[in-house]
Amino acid sequence: MVRDSFTIGKFQELSSKISNDEAMHYLRQGYGIRALQIKDTHFQLTKIIEKSGGKNLTPYETTKINLLLNAYYLNLIGAIDNLAWALHYEFNVIDGARENNKKRTQIGLFSKTFQESLKLLKPDVVSQLNQYKDWFFELKEFRDPAAHRIPLYCAPGVVKEDHRDEYNKAIEHFLKQDYRKDRDGYMNAQWALGQVGVFEAIFICYTESFEQIIYPLNRTVNDDYQPFWEVSEIVHQCLDNRI
Repeated sequence: MVRDSFTIGKFQELSSKISNDEAMHYLRQGYGIRALQIKDTHFQLTKIIEKSGGKNLTPYETTKINLLLNAYYLNLIGAIDNLAWALHYEFNVIDGARENNKKRTQIGLFSKTFQESLKLLKPDVVSQLNQYKDWFFELKEFRDPAAHRIPLYCAPGVVKEDHRDEYNKAIEHFLKQDYRKDRDGYMNAQWALGQVGVFEAIFICYTESFEQIIYPLNRTVNDDYQPFWEVSEIVHQCLDNRI
């Protein structure tokens, strides 16, 4: 099992000695910052879920968990993109590709064109990365907040049929509130609405056709955590000339 802190430390060391300035920039200002945020948001998400103990989230906890959830996935996908750019600049994978021209769309660890070019230079790297291709495409298609323009969402509680009347009364009361006139009244009504139903550690995302998909929160976040560090390790070994 790859250790997150250990991998971050190895990249910090690598970014200080890599020869290409652009590759160093993507490792230090891109991947390095994102990796630290991924590690911290993963820890905080787990902590909030464990602390809730199955109780409904308060409005503040709901806001925090959704900020963390979206930051986690945005940084996960962004960090993988940073690794692709670091590889590109170090080995000139796609000749002439830069951030300001059309060839930039060909840069991606799992894109067909990028892998075809990288395979000519580092065939073993492509072979190892392809073990994670299905994971990445599923991640990119269903859990990328930027791709679908609609953020991932963890609700403070799930309203079931036996909570329907209570929910209708709470939402009716909440919709009557005016934040500009009575901030406390608005927040109290929002809190009361969030306490209807039961908390389930799930989050919702939408496909491009607006199909709703529900994921178990803790398990999905954890299942996406380890593959990220394993992909990072493959790229590190390549940049460190061990593959």
